[in-house]
Amino acid sequence: MTVEIQIGKSYYKIACETEQKEKLLELANRLNQRLDELSFSLKISDEKMLLIMSALAMEEELISATEEKFSSREVCDSMSDNIENIARYIENLTKKIQKL
Repeated sequence: MTVEIQIGKSYYKIACETEQKEKLLELANRLNQRLDELSFSLKISDEKMLLIMSALAMEEELISATEEKFSSREVCDSMSDNIENIARYIENLTKKIQKL
């Protein structure tokens, strides 16, 4: 299936699966909102420049989200290691108590 979307002042025909049509239209809508916000805040009217600025902003957001994810993963790994250490400590204490 082919869907026609509007990005800025231009129209594009994009091939997609039927079940992806609504998602594609939503993504196009969100991109247009981002372009409108950038145009307003940066006082840029050139469509190519707006698309470049939008792409750069999205790349920054992706990098930040990835860094946060890894940071969260590191915290989880550290907590997991601590729990394992505590479990070993309890096992050793239990063994010592059983010997008494």
